[in-house]
Amino acid sequence: MKISSISQTQLISWIGTFLLVTSLPTGLTAADRRFRDNPSSTAFAAPFTLSAPAVPAATVQGVTLEHHLRINRQNGMMIHAHFTVTDRVNIKCALVAYFLDTDKQQVKAAPGSPNRSPSGYAMVVTNFAPGYPTTEYKDLQMFVATSTFHALAKGTHEMKAVLYLMDDQAATLAFGGEYSFTLTL
Repeated sequence: MKISSISQTQLISWIGTFLLVTSLPTGLTAADRRFRDNPSSTAFAAPFTLSAPAVPAATVQGVTLEHHLRINRQNGMMIHAHFTVTDRVNIKCALVAYFLDTDKQQVKAAPGSPNRSPSGYAMVVTNFAPGYPTTEYKDLQMFVATSTFHALAKGTHEMKAVLYLMDDQAATLAFGGEYSFTLTL
């Protein structure tokens, strides 16, 4: 399934379900368990994994989390990614971030959040298409509003942002790493 042929909402749905089913052993919805147990029954065209590719098509040089921002009247955090992508000229790709708690469980998003997968988990996706055989992105940014996490109890939460770079065939170009942060609601 090509990113160019689906909406960002569909992409978030697909990636959210995929990450939840393949990465997290507990907390699966009935639909997610059906997908895990019988992936051939879904509309997804091909099997895929989020393991590191044999020949890296991207290299992540660094990721920075910038806290306590206010953008468009929303408080939140900006994820800054510095990476290089090779051999993907004009191919739509995506930088994907999802969030884990201290138990390595995917974090629920607040109802109505634009950063909520259909399974209800917090996730941010930014699409891009490299313009050259080797394209460096020095500061691709993704904003996640604090309100995304309002499904959590008030207080302090230790969390991780987990990043992946993917292409339009849902192939993992690079694992971007796990970045710890503290969220206070």
